[in-house]
Amino acid sequence: MKAGVIRLLVNNWVNPLLWMVVLLIVAGSPVQAEAPFMVEIPDEVVVSGSRFGLSDLGKITGGTEADRKLLESISFGTPPAPGQTRVFERKYLQLIVSGYRFQQIPELKMGERVTVRTAAVRISGPQLQAAIDRLIAKGKPGIVERWVELRNVPSNIWLAPGNWDVQAAPVGDLPLVGSAVFKVIITNGSETKTLHISGRIRAKALVYRSKRLLPRHTLLNEDEFEQITMELRTGKEFIGELPNYYRNLTVIREGDILLGHQIEEAPLVMKDQPVIMVVRHENFEIRIMGTACADGWMGDAIKIINTSSKKIVTGRVIDKDTVEVIVQ
Repeated sequence: MKAGVIRLLVNNWVNPLLWMVVLLIVAGSPVQAEAPFMVEIPDEVVVSGSRFGLSDLGKITGGTEADRKLLESISFGTPPAPGQTRVFERKYLQLIVSGYRFQQIPELKMGERVTVRTAAVRISGPQLQAAIDRLIAKGKPGIVERWVELRNVPSNIWLAPGNWDVQAAPVGDLPLVGSAVFKVIITNGSETKTLHISGRIRAKALVYRSKRLLPRHTLLNEDEFEQITMELRTGKEFIGELPNYYRNLTVIREGDILLGHQIEEAPLVMKDQPVIMVVRHENFEIRIMGTACADGWMGDAIKIINTSSKKIVTGRVIDKDTVEVIVQ
């Protein structure tokens, strides 16, 4: 009787003690909570490569290996062209995710939408302008300022990543001022992109304005003109240093701007002007006066009237106001 009572008391005391030990062991052991399956997607994403998918849009955390591989299989095809974008709404991405059999559907931690761009290099409009500007630097004496106004230069050109070089060349001859077309070549190794850009070249220069009426064939000198700075209208204006011993081919009115095609080197012998006629024969030389019947430059053969005899002979220009008579 006593032994049975003792066993009952011991059992009643031990069982609660065992349960307390078990509870203490369980409570003392850390429980590993499973991390949530999540994709953190920023508002803007830059992708690269020939294809991209949902896993390229953000950081993946949690989930089983099988779920992560399934998520990585979601593809959106080829990325947008350089300079272009694709926009994915949150609802659209959630709809796509719901169509796959995930063990745990991933949470999309993002805003209302994400904008996707391709990794690219931007060639700006000012870069293209700078390449063309290098072609039209002042260069010619007398030019004060020269610039180009481009008509169809793009704001930006987007290209695949690389070390792109921008060079420009004129299409045809480059005018001093006026309309022009430029070929802009953008290269990166063997890759090349070519653009044709049109524009209008403008310039300011020092020009010559006549102080008085200058009849045709006036020997010109700087005292006949004043130099002023003005924007060139046609590019035919004469600029630079006025050469010595030049004459005008047309009448120049007071206030006219001197044009390049209006002047020429003056002849050594001028029509209706007196000349020295040199006659050489064996060991003697005779110099007599005559009158030129035409203008003559060095080496030209012209007719001369002998002042004394009034006979017309032919002479070759050998110096200023001097001809050598050609003896037949």
